[in-house]
Amino acid sequence: MEPREIFSSSQRWMMAGLDAFSRDDGSEDFVVHHIGVATEHLLKAYLASLHPAHIVDDKHWESLLHATGHGSRSGIPRSRTKTIGLKAAFDRVKRLIPKISVSVQEFEPVLAARNGVAHVGYHDDAEARSVLTTVIRLAVPVLAAIEELNEVDDWASRYWGSYGQLRDDLLDERTTELRLGLTAKIARAKRTFLDRLAGIEGVQRGAVIETIGAHNPYPWHADYEQRAESCPACEGRGWVRGQVSIDWEDDGEGVGPRVTAYVDGYECAVCGISLGREEMELLKLDAPVQLEVEDAYEWLQPDEDLYRDR
Repeated sequence: MEPREIFSSSQRWMMAGLDAFSRDDGSEDFVVHHIGVATEHLLKAYLASLHPAHIVDDKHWESLLHATGHGSRSGIPRSRTKTIGLKAAFDRVKRLIPKISVSVQEFEPVLAARNGVAHVGYHDDAEARSVLTTVIRLAVPVLAAIEELNEVDDWASRYWGSYGQLRDDLLDERTTELRLGLTAKIARAKRTFLDRLAGIEGVQRGAVIETIGAHNPYPWHADYEQRAESCPACEGRGWVRGQVSIDWEDDGEGVGPRVTAYVDGYECAVCGISLGREEMELLKLDAPVQLEVEDAYEWLQPDEDLYRDR
């Protein structure tokens, strides 16, 4: 019933839930279940910071003995203590933290989603974003209160890990699904990068990043492929790809062909991120690239209509 242990458990479950949300692969059941567990543990971490007795089932005498420092006299191991559920934890914390704006009615879908997956394996996929947003609205003031009680100032930032921007985007009602998906994708790629490069520093780190990044993971041929100057998610340099087109322009000496590559994707083997055309537009990485070629006419394709009947 140590607050730091409960808080760490909450943070691990939250990371697992946000990882599932960022994958966009039909893992909504993992999302709502994991963030539900994370929320319950976060609320209990706050209550336990006041006193461990606030999280135990008040009808279970043995658990109360553990909570009050007399576990050795309870006759049961700590692992068998009985604590309150998510609903009771929310009700208690809401009475203690006035800054919580989430109402009982707004919290009900969080309960229903978590319990639906845990007990009958069912949830509404469409509710994953709204449930996560509600949990974040609740977690922000609770994290601030926990930091104050425990006299620390880094728990809140540590809690969200690489998903801080995703948290902010979810709280902004103007965020589109495309922007939200992009933010989640970048956050997951950052987390992957940190895991892959853990413990590798200095010259060796740079060499490993360059070696991995030299590989273009895009499995199909593209007209235009070029190493990028940087990656939006990691320290590596991925590969930009696109389609090449002939644009006719007047260069002052007459109208002639100009070869232009129109960027429509990006891949990075270092962090595993893969971006499409619309995501490149959001990141403003879709600027056309004018190619320096010796003979632009070599890029011209024969007109099929002209030669069809010959």
